[in-house]
Amino acid sequence: MTRGALGAYVLTRQGPLEVTPVPVAVADTVGAGDSFMAALLDGLALADLLGAAHRDELRAADRTRITRALTRATRAAALTVSRPGADLPTATDLADSPPARPARTRTSRHNTTGTPPRRAADLTERSTS
Repeated sequence: MTRGALGAYVLTRQGPLEVTPVPVAVADTVGAGDSFMAALLDGLALADLLGAAHRDELRAADRTRITRALTRATRAAALTVSRPGADLPTATDLADSPPARPARTRTSRHNTTGTPPRRAADLTERSTS
């Protein structure tokens, strides 16, 4: 799930995983979601986790491989919103951009379902990315 300035959240077999992007000055949110998904698919392809032939490997992928793909996606979205228009980043742009903050496991004594918290801020951020 994308969460705008809060980064991205994914539920893996090993548990929840979050990646928080490097903060950027937002110029335009158009294309952020498209950029995120394109870079996520690219990251999964680079890790040989994309396609029907790799379904079992994707299901069993370790946190490091998933984090790399998710980090690539959050960086792409951050670059996209930092520029006016739906100006998606290139592979070179992604290689030159600062890395996202490290992934972390979400733990909460109040939320044991593995789902992210539902807050108005999360819904607002998600709708703009």
